[in-house]
Amino acid sequence: PPPPPEAVVAPPAAEPAPEAAQVLVEPLLVDEAGALLPQTEDMPRVDDPLFQDRLHTLWRAIVEDDPELARAFFFPKVAYQKVKAIADPARDWDQRLWKLFVRDVHAYHAELGEEPQRARFISFDFPEGKAEWMKKHREGNAIGYYRVKRPHLVVEDARGKRLRLEITSLISWRGQWHVVHLHGFQ
Repeated sequence: PPPPPEAVVAPPAAEPAPEAAQVLVEPLLVDEAGALLPQTEDMPRVDDPLFQDRLHTLWRAIVEDDPELARAFFFPKVAYQKVKAIADPARDWDQRLWKLFVRDVHAYHAELGEEPQRARFISFDFPEGKAEWMKKHREGNAIGYYRVKRPHLVVEDARGKRLRLEITSLISWRGQWHVVHLHGFQ
Protein backbone atom coordinates (compact mmCIF):
# COMPACT_ATOMS: atom_id res chain seq x y z
CA PRO A 1 0.00 0.00 0.00
CA PRO A 2 1.04 3.61 -0.31
CA PRO A 3 2.81 5.09 2.69
CA PRO A 4 0.31 6.32 5.29
CA PRO A 5 -0.47 10.04 5.32
CA GLU A 6 0.36 11.98 8.44
CA ALA A 7 -2.06 11.12 11.20
CA VAL A 8 -4.06 13.98 12.60
CA VAL A 9 -3.87 14.69 16.31
CA ALA A 10 -7.26 14.93 17.91
CA PRO A 11 -7.85 18.40 19.29
CA PRO A 12 -8.03 18.74 23.05
CA ALA A 13 -11.56 18.24 24.24
CA ALA A 14 -13.36 18.88 27.46
CA GLU A 15 -16.11 16.59 28.65
CA PRO A 16 -18.03 15.12 25.72
CA ALA A 17 -21.47 16.46 25.02
CA PRO A 18 -24.03 14.16 26.68
CA GLU A 19 -25.54 13.27 23.31
CA ALA A 20 -22.15 12.34 21.85
CA ALA A 21 -21.31 10.12 24.80
CA GLN A 22 -24.63 8.31 24.53
CA VAL A 23 -24.59 7.33 20.86
CA LEU A 24 -22.09 4.99 19.26
CA VAL A 25 -22.66 4.50 15.55
CA GLU A 26 -21.07 1.29 14.34
CA PRO A 27 -19.84 0.98 10.76
CA LEU A 28 -21.07 -1.95 8.73
CA LEU A 29 -19.01 -5.11 9.15
CA VAL A 30 -21.09 -7.42 6.97
CA ASP A 31 -22.99 -7.07 3.72
CA GLU A 32 -26.71 -7.66 3.19
CA ALA A 33 -26.10 -11.41 2.88
CA GLY A 34 -24.20 -11.50 6.19
CA ALA A 35 -20.74 -11.90 4.64
CA LEU A 36 -17.86 -9.98 6.21
CA LEU A 37 -16.99 -6.89 4.20
CA PRO A 38 -13.35 -6.94 3.06
CA GLN A 39 -10.53 -5.09 4.76
CA THR A 40 -9.49 -1.83 3.11
CA GLU A 41 -6.24 0.11 3.02
CA ASP A 42 -8.04 3.27 4.10
CA MET A 43 -5.99 5.10 6.72
CA PRO A 44 -8.11 5.80 9.82
CA ARG A 45 -8.32 9.39 11.03
CA VAL A 46 -8.50 10.49 14.64
CA ASP A 47 -10.42 13.62 13.67
CA ASP A 48 -13.23 11.45 12.27
CA PRO A 49 -16.47 12.13 14.22
CA LEU A 50 -17.07 8.40 14.67
CA PHE A 51 -13.60 7.95 16.15
CA GLN A 52 -14.14 10.89 18.48
CA ASP A 53 -17.47 9.42 19.58
CA ARG A 54 -15.86 6.04 20.23
CA LEU A 55 -13.00 7.65 22.14
CA HIS A 56 -15.44 9.43 24.44
CA THR A 57 -17.41 6.22 24.83
CA LEU A 58 -14.22 4.45 25.92
CA TRP A 59 -13.70 7.23 28.47
CA ARG A 60 -17.28 6.78 29.70
CA ALA A 61 -16.69 3.00 30.00
CA ILE A 62 -13.66 3.70 32.19
CA VAL A 63 -15.46 6.26 34.36
CA GLU A 64 -18.50 4.00 34.80
CA ASP A 65 -16.37 0.84 35.15
CA ASP A 66 -18.38 -0.83 32.39
CA PRO A 67 -16.27 -2.30 29.55
CA GLU A 68 -19.40 -3.28 27.60
CA LEU A 69 -20.04 0.39 26.84
CA ALA A 70 -16.92 0.42 24.65
CA ARG A 71 -17.39 -2.96 22.97
CA ALA A 72 -17.98 -1.34 19.56
CA PHE A 73 -14.60 0.43 19.85
CA PHE A 74 -12.86 -2.88 20.54
CA PHE A 75 -11.60 -4.79 17.50
CA PRO A 76 -14.58 -6.81 16.21
CA LYS A 77 -14.38 -10.56 16.72
CA VAL A 78 -15.63 -11.27 13.19
CA ALA A 79 -12.79 -9.16 11.76
CA TYR A 80 -10.23 -10.69 14.14
CA GLN A 81 -11.19 -14.13 12.82
CA LYS A 82 -10.31 -12.92 9.31
CA VAL A 83 -7.16 -11.02 10.30
CA LYS A 84 -5.37 -13.53 12.50
CA ALA A 85 -3.55 -16.52 11.03
CA ILE A 86 -3.80 -18.64 14.19
CA ALA A 87 -5.58 -21.91 14.97
CA ASP A 88 -8.66 -20.51 16.75
CA PRO A 89 -8.88 -16.72 16.53
CA ALA A 90 -12.43 -16.62 17.95
CA ARG A 91 -11.28 -18.42 21.09
CA ASP A 92 -8.23 -16.12 21.35
CA TRP A 93 -10.50 -13.08 21.08
CA ASP A 94 -12.85 -14.43 23.78
CA GLN A 95 -10.30 -15.92 26.16
CA ARG A 96 -7.48 -13.42 25.84
CA LEU A 97 -8.15 -10.13 24.07
CA TRP A 98 -11.60 -9.31 25.45
CA LYS A 99 -10.76 -10.53 28.97
CA LEU A 100 -7.65 -8.35 29.05
CA PHE A 101 -9.65 -5.36 27.81
CA VAL A 102 -12.20 -5.89 30.60
CA ARG A 103 -9.40 -6.18 33.16
CA ASP A 104 -7.76 -2.99 31.88
CA VAL A 105 -10.96 -0.93 31.91
CA HIS A 106 -11.44 -1.94 35.57
CA ALA A 107 -7.81 -1.06 36.36
CA TYR A 108 -8.09 2.37 34.72
CA HIS A 109 -11.34 2.99 36.59
CA ALA A 110 -9.51 2.25 39.85
CA GLU A 111 -6.79 4.76 38.90
CA LEU A 112 -9.44 7.50 38.83
CA GLY A 113 -9.75 7.28 42.62
CA GLU A 114 -12.72 7.53 44.94
CA GLU A 115 -14.74 9.92 42.79
CA PRO A 116 -14.39 8.67 39.22
CA GLN A 117 -17.51 10.54 38.08
CA ARG A 118 -15.66 13.81 38.78
CA ALA A 119 -12.69 12.85 36.59
CA ARG A 120 -12.30 14.81 33.37
CA PHE A 121 -11.17 13.87 29.88
CA ILE A 122 -8.59 16.44 28.79
CA SER A 123 -7.26 15.27 25.42
CA PHE A 124 -6.14 12.38 23.26
CA ASP A 125 -2.40 12.20 22.68
CA PHE A 126 -1.88 10.42 19.34
CA PRO A 127 1.65 9.62 18.11
CA GLU A 128 1.41 11.61 14.89
CA GLY A 129 3.00 9.98 11.88
CA LYS A 130 3.55 6.65 13.66
CA ALA A 131 0.67 4.66 12.15
CA GLU A 132 2.16 1.79 10.19
CA TRP A 133 0.73 -0.65 7.62
CA MET A 134 1.30 -4.16 8.97
CA LYS A 135 1.77 -6.40 5.95
CA LYS A 136 0.44 -9.94 5.80
CA HIS A 137 2.35 -12.31 8.15
CA ARG A 138 4.03 -9.46 10.04
CA GLU A 139 2.20 -10.06 13.35
CA GLY A 140 0.70 -13.48 12.77
CA ASN A 141 -1.86 -11.85 10.52
CA ALA A 142 -3.46 -13.25 7.39
CA ILE A 143 -4.20 -9.80 5.95
CA GLY A 144 -2.84 -6.29 6.45
CA TYR A 145 -3.98 -3.47 8.70
CA TYR A 146 -2.77 -0.18 10.09
CA ARG A 147 -1.41 -0.22 13.62
CA VAL A 148 -0.39 2.56 15.97
CA LYS A 149 1.17 1.97 19.36
CA ARG A 150 0.71 3.84 22.58
CA PRO A 151 -1.62 6.77 22.11
CA HIS A 152 -2.89 8.06 25.45
CA LEU A 153 -6.06 9.39 26.99
CA VAL A 154 -5.00 12.42 29.01
CA VAL A 155 -7.36 12.83 31.96
CA GLU A 156 -7.58 14.42 35.40
CA ASP A 157 -8.87 12.67 38.48
CA ALA A 158 -11.23 14.42 40.93
CA ARG A 159 -8.28 16.01 42.76
CA GLY A 160 -6.86 17.50 39.56
CA LYS A 161 -4.04 14.98 39.19
CA ARG A 162 -3.21 14.49 35.52
CA LEU A 163 -3.07 10.88 34.30
CA ARG A 164 -2.00 9.39 30.97
CA LEU A 165 -3.97 6.21 30.25
CA GLU A 166 -2.26 4.20 27.55
CA ILE A 167 -4.01 2.52 24.67
CA THR A 168 -1.24 0.06 23.86
CA SER A 169 -2.41 -0.73 20.33
CA LEU A 170 -5.02 0.50 17.91
CA ILE A 171 -5.48 -1.42 14.67
CA SER A 172 -7.65 -0.66 11.68
CA TRP A 173 -10.58 -2.40 10.11
CA ARG A 174 -12.14 -0.81 7.03
CA GLY A 175 -10.73 2.65 7.74
CA GLN A 176 -11.66 2.79 11.43
CA TRP A 177 -9.39 2.52 14.46
CA HIS A 178 -10.21 -0.14 17.04
CA VAL A 179 -8.63 -0.89 20.41
CA VAL A 180 -6.96 -4.30 20.44
CA HIS A 181 -4.73 -3.90 23.52
CA LEU A 182 -5.67 -1.30 26.12
CA HIS A 183 -2.79 -1.67 28.58
CA GLY A 184 0.10 -3.88 27.59
CA PHE A 185 0.64 -6.77 25.20
CA GLN A 186 -0.07 -10.29 26.48
